[in-house]
Amino acid sequence: MAPLLAGAMLSRSSFGWPLLCGGIAKTVYDVLLLSQFGAVKPPEETAHGGTAATRPRCSR
Repeated sequence: MAPLLAGAMLSRSSFGWPLLCGGIAKTVYDVLLLSQFGAVKPPEETAHGGTAATRPRCSR
């Protein structure tokens, strides 16, 4: 379906509408992901009570 839509856009204008629409769709997708998962911390940051940068290193 996407190639048909892109072909229709390009047949009406030589401007890069498919690229513009794809960029807008990706931006909206990224913002939605950020808003939904922005507060989630990875297990590495919460398992030991600190971030990897502040945890003491183990000596071997």
